[in-house]
Amino acid sequence: MRAASEPLKARRIYLLLKDKIASGELADGERLPGEFALAEEHNVSRVTIRQALDLLASEDLIQKKSGLGTFVHRPASKVRTVLADVANIFAHLIDSSMACRSPISSRMSRSASAEAIRARILRACRCWS
Repeated sequence: MRAASEPLKARRIYLLLKDKIASGELADGERLPGEFALAEEHNVSRVTIRQALDLLASEDLIQKKSGLGTFVHRPASKVRTVLADVANIFAHLIDSSMACRSPISSRMSRSASAEAIRARILRACRCWS
């Protein structure tokens, strides 16, 4: 039973750490706790922690440095690309929705509301990068 549940535990820890990295709770360049500390914190084996860290390393979210530890690595170019794509999707959706005839859009100035929403999205994207 234990052998079957180990991959699920590794996946759970991988997702927890990935979420902390994505949210900025673990900053770029920050050193992660050691394998033993993480294993104790999550009540799993060190092998399970290694599996989770290997998944993060395969996505280039962490870097393992022999003798130094494991460090968060968030390449800025990937983050900006994703945010730019999200901003473009929202802009496209806004333009599409403005073309519709709805009671809400008819009451608002179409170009003014689209520009205001675009500006808010771009401000939010700058905060995330």
